[in-house]
Amino acid sequence: MNSIEFDVIGEPAPKGSYNAVTNRRTGKTAFIPNNKREMPWRQHVEHAATKAWHDQTGNPTMPRLDGPLTFNAVFYLTRPKTVKRALPTAKNDLDKIIRSTWDALTQSGLIADDGRIWQISHASKQYADSQHKHGAHITIQWDNPQDHEKERQP
Repeated sequence: MNSIEFDVIGEPAPKGSYNAVTNRRTGKTAFIPNNKREMPWRQHVEHAATKAWHDQTGNPTMPRLDGPLTFNAVFYLTRPKTVKRALPTAKNDLDKIIRSTWDALTQSGLIADDGRIWQISHASKQYADSQHKHGAHITIQWDNPQDHEKERQP
């Protein structure tokens, strides 16, 4: 099994709702996110995934992984000043943070489509601390295509 592992520095942001805005001149519709933090987070993920691929493989072309993928992530959120609880059990739903991250991985060219992710082996959110700055630690795993070819041969 192959894998790529990387850290993203930035404040994890959930995928939110979008507003449709029509350009009066061209008539084309654009979708603008309501959450202003989503796009910066996606750009951080995109940059980190691209850099990790280049650094770990030496290949300048993004792979657009198109087989079954396994996703693993720990998201480190900034603790609000007034929060005393140990775990981030309120704002920023984990599933929405994952959705914005998957969109960024698709946009980066690392994966062909987020529908290829068939398993989440681990996903959690924690408060950032002195050891872990706000951001994420992400691992994507995939099988070699040759492994599946061996299974099909009699």
